[in-house]
Formats: sequence, C-alpha cells, structure tokens
Amino acid sequence: MKKKQKTPVSGQLLVADYQSAFIGLATAQYAQAEAHRSEEAVVSELQSLSSQSYLNPGSISPVRQNDIGRASVNAHVMKVQAEQLQQMSQQQLVALQDQVSRDYIGKKVLITPFEASESPFDTVWFNQQTGYRSNPNKKKNIKGTITEISLEKNLLVIKPTLFPRMINGELNAYFVYVIDPLTAQPAVEIQLV
Repeated sequence: MKKKQKTPVSGQLLVADYQSAFIGLATAQYAQAEAHRSEEAVVSELQSLSSQSYLNPGSISPVRQNDIGRASVNAHVMKVQAEQLQQMSQQQLVALQDQVSRDYIGKKVLITPFEASESPFDTVWFNQQTGYRSNPNKKKNIKGTITEISLEKNLLVIKPTLFPRMINGELNAYFVYVIDPLTAQPAVEIQLV
C-alpha cells in the first residue's frame, strides 16, 4: 500500500488558502445580498401596484402578473441558491481551516507587508492590571511562531520571538491580517523559516 503524499507547506500556499477562504466567503455574502435585493424588488413592485388601493390579484393585468410571477420565482431561486452557496462555503472553510491548522500551527515565519495605506500588523500587549490592549504596528517585518489561524476572520496570530518578549514582558502576540479586504489581494508575504 502506497503512503499518501503529504502536501508541501509554504508561505505562499498559506496566503493562497487565506485568499481562497476570503473570496469564498465574499462570494457567499454577495449571493445573499443579491437574493435579498431581488426579493425586495418584487415586494417593492407589489407595493407600488397597491399604492392607490388594496392589493388584489384581479386588479393586476395578466402581463404584469406574469412578469411579477417570474421575478418572484427568480428571487426565491436566488435565495435558495444563496443558502446552498453559504452552506457549501462553510463546509469548505471548515475543511480548509482544519488542514491549515494541522499544517502551519507551530511553524516559524517571517512576515513582510506589501505597500498599503494601513499596516496589516497589530501588536497585542498584556498587563495583569489593565488586561489586553493593541495598537497598529508599522514594522518592516515580524518574526515568530504561528499560534492561531482564523481563515474566517482573515487573522494569523504570531507569538513573537524570545528577544522582543525579553525586552518587553507585556508583549503577547502579533496579529496579522493576511488579505487586504478592499482588494482581496495578499497584504503580506509569508516565509517559513
């Protein structure tokens, strides 16, 4: 019996997984919004027909009834398709999340941001008296170990290397936002080290 080949891991593949998840979720959200818009258009059409009097199917011309009937069926089909797409997207996301968590948690990485108007890095600090706080980080790169991956939140949590944590004991983690939500393009380059 042949041994199953393990998929190679790389920083580029992890970024591609984030991008795939981001686009899948955005597509499902767009489909839901379009289904809702289509349904609202049919209801709005019916409301405009009833603006002078009580809505009665007999007062709507057969041609308009036909048009509204087709639009209504189309809206309901879109709604069912959007729900199916959402369900498929969630199932794929869960499977991909499990896979990337197994493959990447515990890996040491060097992450470099691409040029952007906002930094994709946040630094998280923890103090016993005040709790957690965070602030944007303008570093040219960060280095550490992956401790958490959230494809759905577009978030990668990195434990800083020992030296920065020795300098500042309150330094807890780096949050990295992998995909730029405005462009759906990678905001960082990830290298496994």
